Amino acid sequence: MGKALDEFNARLAGIKSDISFVAAAARFRPYCYGSLDANVDPEIRTLAQNFANIKDSTTEGIYGALAIRLAASLERYQRSMLQESLSEIAAKAGIFSKIPKKLASRNVTLTGRLLAYSESPRDHLKVDVSELIKNLASCAGDTRAFALNLQAFSATVSGVSDESIEQCLAILEITDFWDSIFNDSKLQQLLEARRTPDAKKSGIQKMKDLSRWRNNWAHGGDDEASLTEDELVRMSIFIGRLVEVVDAMVKTRLRRR
Repeated sequence: MGKALDEFNARLAGIKSDISFVAAAARFRPYCYGSLDANVDPEIRTLAQNFANIKDSTTEGIYGALAIRLAASLERYQRSMLQESLSEIAAKAGIFSKIPKKLASRNVTLTGRLLAYSESPRDHLKVDVSELIKNLASCAGDTRAFALNLQAFSATVSGVSDESIEQCLAILEITDFWDSIFNDSKLQQLLEARRTPDAKKSGIQKMKDLSRWRNNWAHGGDDEASLTEDELVRMSIFIGRLVEVVDAMVKTRLRRR
């Protein structure tokens, strides 16, 4: 298991724990005040009474925020996995001249693009301009001391739909992979599908659903989703397994080159 997958699983575990907490708190709220012992500390009694009196709050809004975190975790995983994979390709090449020409060309193009955005960088990405220039200058000839601009590649990742994942993996020249992903028996079980084509159709739709949830909750879309605990739990379990299968597939394909 690589660092990208480890970090994703840690974030996913946190999200699942928060879902359970919100659900338990919502169920307990109507009963918390009445369940107190008569001799309880007055401060705790007041706290419980205030909690019980919060009757207008709904779990749907909180689940929306957790759905955004789930989507963010998937997007962050793609960036980390891409950097991990590119580092592996570079290490295997040994010298820059053995880096695939298409990848070397992309390194120049994407570095230039990121440098162009340096005056108005994205809030969620930290850009070190001097490091980008230094790394780009090292990528020439038969030098062994070269460094691809990993951040320039990972900065292209934006989104959690099937198209976004395809674009991410296309950088690694990994294509035509969905059939192998949804041939996984656990994914088929989660999607209640017996055939790979059916699982693929349902799984791709779930990715689009997560993307729609994220966009509507984060950007105030007209089709704001109203999420239930069950929907979010199912989505988190699905995304967790999807990432595991994608991660294994990427490692296998890179190893076979």
